Amino acid sequence: AHLGNMYLTREGRPGFLDWQTTRRGHWAQDVTYFYISALDPLDRRAWEKGLVAGYLAAPAPHGVAKPPPAGEAG
Repeated sequence: AHLGNMYLTREGRPGFLDWQTTRRGHWAQDVTYFYISALDPLDRRAWEKGLVAGYLAAPAPHGVAKPPPAGEAG
């Protein structure tokens, strides 16, 4: 995931699409790569915990039963 794979819907909602490869892996790998490539180091340090907590909370309304708690993910 990187900003080159980002798109906006007609409603202005962001999304990501990358057809380069398909594989299973640990979620933190994509999240980390995106944060490192998209954010300034000072912003990353300031926003890291809030961004990870928001990322982990997002799947619950879509049926993900047990995302890892933020304390275990960071």
